[in-house]
Amino acid sequence: MWKNNDDVTSTPPISEHTEITSAQLRVRPFPGGEDRTLSCWGVNEMGSQVTPCKFSIKEVAVPQSSCRVANISSTSLSLACQTPHMVHDPSVLYTAEVYFANRTLFANVTSNQPNFNVSRLDAGTSYQIKVYVRHGPITSQPVLVSAYTSRSSTTPPNGGNDMDEGGVVGGVVGGVVVTAVVVGGGVWARLYWVKKITATKSNSLRLTSLDDTHP
Repeated sequence: MWKNNDDVTSTPPISEHTEITSAQLRVRPFPGGEDRTLSCWGVNEMGSQVTPCKFSIKEVAVPQSSCRVANISSTSLSLACQTPHMVHDPSVLYTAEVYFANRTLFANVTSNQPNFNVSRLDAGTSYQIKVYVRHGPITSQPVLVSAYTSRSSTTPPNGGNDMDEGGVVGGVVGGVVVTAVVVGGGVWARLYWVKKITATKSNSLRLTSLDDTHP
């Protein structure tokens, strides 16, 4: 005898010549229906089973087929899927399995929302992504998404800092050269004026001596 929640469903008696007797019941879940519990009792000429065996039937909705790659670069991607129409349950998890083209598993990402971020991808590589919904021990059928990373990043290495550093270094070197030229020019001018003043003093002394000898 089977019991579906509060409804009792009787199965026809099964006669077996062996020591093993079984009963089967096919259950088709209703889309959007609530979770159900099946209970069963074994009944024979000695009576019925005291403690029933229980089976939980849980519906796991497949993610909507509009899963799309929201953002992708040469090394990472973001995947977004619409939330399936089902009763909110914190035990429901979403899983994205990322495979190479040769079907080798690259990453397994699990989230409580149907959104995923995957990093450390190879540039210029094709990937296949399978998205599942997990509800306890039950796993839905996958939704397949294809993605292809770009061959190289559009941002220059180090964000163009090499050129900035080169400009700074060049400016410093240029400043040193200009300073050296200015200092060298100052030293030359000083020596020139010292020599000129010395020569002027010598001429003055000579003229004075000549004046003394010729009153």
